[in-house]
Amino acid sequence: MKVTRRKRQGVTVVDVRGRVGDSNSGALRELFSTLIDSGDKKILLDLQGVTSSDSLFLGELVACYGGLVQRGATLSVVHLPSELKEILAVAQVEFPEVFDDENEAVANFHED
Repeated sequence: MKVTRRKRQGVTVVDVRGRVGDSNSGALRELFSTLIDSGDKKILLDLQGVTSSDSLFLGELVACYGGLVQRGATLSVVHLPSELKEILAVAQVEFPEVFDDENEAVANFHED
């Protein structure tokens, strides 16, 4: 998994590339903690470059989302892989808002 960060209209966009899953899901928690500690409160997770994912990654993402909300941050996801969308469709868990378009996701952070 490769992760890069960039700013877009006051939103921290986290681009994730490669395989995500059980072997590297803890890295996501560390990344979000670092972002919050540095003052980033609007976070967009872009999964467009993900080549493979599993339900363990989704579980870690759900756990991270809860922690971010408790710390006053907002998280949205763009380009969630279809296999994870299917799992979410049957699971009843609190999950970040999911978008198919980055422009729409960034604009959503600025709505009242």
